[in-house]
Amino acid sequence: GAPASRRLVGSRKPELAGETPALPGNAPRFRSSKHEFFRGISPVGVFYVNLRGQYEGGNTRDEVLADVDAARKLAYRHTGRFDASFLGKLDDRPNVRCGDQFNYNRNHDGSLRKGSTEALPRAEFEKLLDHVEAQLQEMGRAIFSGAARVDPYRKGHETPCEFCDYRPVCRIDPWTHRYRVLRPSAEKAIR
Repeated sequence: GAPASRRLVGSRKPELAGETPALPGNAPRFRSSKHEFFRGISPVGVFYVNLRGQYEGGNTRDEVLADVDAARKLAYRHTGRFDASFLGKLDDRPNVRCGDQFNYNRNHDGSLRKGSTEALPRAEFEKLLDHVEAQLQEMGRAIFSGAARVDPYRKGHETPCEFCDYRPVCRIDPWTHRYRVLRPSAEKAIR
């Protein structure tokens, strides 16, 4: 495996580095849990990693194979959001201005570039976790009250129905259903 400093760090508890589930839905559990195991855990990032890898294409075979190691690193790059104040723990390579495992870019003075949207200031990251926790609680209350409707969304031309294993028994007719349209959030702080 990767050295401890290069593994996915999901918490400030060093003995859990690389072992902590780093999904947005798990983060609130760590913050509010009364269980002794979770005491002292504070999420520093929530990530998704494509385990199949996502390789970029090119115009020629030589172009694609020019730097195999760099292409491999980028293919398995984490995507998500993280507390920028912990960037040194997530990527401890000295004098690096561009992340390979984590998506960020630094200016010459070491500050994060404006386009580094995955690295968030601590306050914004906490706000994101609060927002996710509130959404999970809202969904839980709705389900507990009996609201469990089937109402898929559409993002561009894609719908989840295309990938659903329950299509043969589903009551949704993809030809007539009015899909909910997913749009970017109006609140810029919640990315």
